[in-house]
Amino acid sequence: MNKIIYIILIINIIINIIVSIIGLVIYKDIKCNSRPSKIKRIYTNISAGCDHSLALTDDGQIFGWGNNENDQINISSSDLPSGSTKWIAISAGNFYSLGLSDNGQIIGWGINISGQLNIPSLPSGATKWIAISTGMFHSLGLTDDGQIIQWGDINAINMQGNTDLEKTKIPSLPSGATKWVAISAGYFHSLGLTDNGQILGWGNNDNGKTTTASLPSGATKWVAISAGGKHSLGLTDNGQIVGWGKDKNFMPQNNMPSRITIPSLPSDATKWIAISAGNVHSLGLTDSGKIVGWGDNGYKEITIPVLPSGANKWIAISAGDKFSLGLTDDGQIVGWGDNFHGKRNVNNII
Repeated sequence: MNKIIYIILIINIIINIIVSIIGLVIYKDIKCNSRPSKIKRIYTNISAGCDHSLALTDDGQIFGWGNNENDQINISSSDLPSGSTKWIAISAGNFYSLGLSDNGQIIGWGINISGQLNIPSLPSGATKWIAISTGMFHSLGLTDDGQIIQWGDINAINMQGNTDLEKTKIPSLPSGATKWVAISAGYFHSLGLTDNGQILGWGNNDNGKTTTASLPSGATKWVAISAGGKHSLGLTDNGQIVGWGKDKNFMPQNNMPSRITIPSLPSDATKWIAISAGNVHSLGLTDSGKIVGWGDNGYKEITIPVLPSGANKWIAISAGDKFSLGLTDDGQIVGWGDNFHGKRNVNNII
């Protein structure tokens, strides 16, 4: 009898051990599976500001990283205006940001010392906003009927303490044009592109940055614009880039712009397809998917990194203040240059 009881006790011990092992395995499996997996986001647009960055995803969300002292990166889908379902455009400025929703409304967040977040009402004839651009202390909006509206401090004093308050109003459309089709707000000046391919500039004209250069040989019109800190860029219909304003090694006199030297195309490229003007550097994107930089390189902002794993080419560029962002064909973002406040470190949001 004692022998039977002993055998039963041994069997119970073995059963308890087996049950404990099975339970531990199940617990570990549940615990591991309960950990949130890293989200693979696909980015479709990027914007490099002064000390922060913004990115737009394929499902219409905005993510920001870098300096957040003025809440310039605090935005989510819950902040969408009434009647909209997603964000479709972004622009990172000087300690503030703008977002454009799918129903054509603009929302701003961050610092508002100059009224750069005070979005005006749509002008007569317009039904929605279709483009946005942030400067240092002013903002631009483009409407669906081709009007440009600006708000904030358009009479800003530049960093050297000089003033140029002429041409601060949006110019009238030039002969042959019926509407504006693109906008770009620089630090203290702005550019507008018309439907017949003309560029007009206004605002502070130190260094001649609002005095548009002539079209180069072989080009018939401008197709893209970018306003930077002390210079401007234009892209032509045949894929040439022209820059005017202050070149890195040349200070123009009497506000007459220098013709900024643009690097040659890489051997595998036939034309430029995108441009971005930063504070004192510029980026160009080729039809072969390569990025080329020129201008100041004190923070390695024009030292282009290699493509990340899984990417075949670059598809978008954005030049900020001493740093740069690039977007790849598989939706990855890479930053390089100055990393003050982590403004180029996209890993902060992954």
